Amino acid sequence: MAFRALISRRPKRTGRISCWQILSKDRRCLRRRYRRGFRAGAGDEKMILLPSADAIKWGDPPPTLPKGTKLTVLTGDPSQPGPFVLRVYFPANTVVAPHIHKTAENLTVISGYHQMGEKLDKNSGDQLNLGAFVYLPAMMPHSVWTKGENTVVQVTGTGPFGLDYINPADDPSKK
Repeated sequence: MAFRALISRRPKRTGRISCWQILSKDRRCLRRRYRRGFRAGAGDEKMILLPSADAIKWGDPPPTLPKGTKLTVLTGDPSQPGPFVLRVYFPANTVVAPHIHKTAENLTVISGYHQMGEKLDKNSGDQLNLGAFVYLPAMMPHSVWTKGENTVVQVTGTGPFGLDYINPADDPSKK
């Protein structure tokens, strides 16, 4: 009964305000709040705008990534629960040994040439060119490598996000 009243366009003749009248009043209220600067769902978040690649500030990645790799977090915090977006710069001829992530990963090639495969076999991996996209479910083993050029990839996902090597001896932080 309540659902039917909610979608009804005619006020019921009960002497009370109909659900339709309440919905109409709420819309007017939301329009007023929007004009005053209220944005539904925005909370305290602010827009992030990077007008060009030159605006990105690269930093050192976690020690689990190979030397020479650079990383920038565009939004969110990969170490905390919640969404994040980051970019990783891999110099030419970089190898990240077979590993997994505890959460799903979305990877897009922003520049350069990137290869990946479940095993580290540079002759049989999938070639990912500019604009390529890969979705990797949580706990899916994979490895990545670059060949003769520098590469930038964008990774989106939900934290906490980390990298666990299949063979712990491949972890650069342990060498």
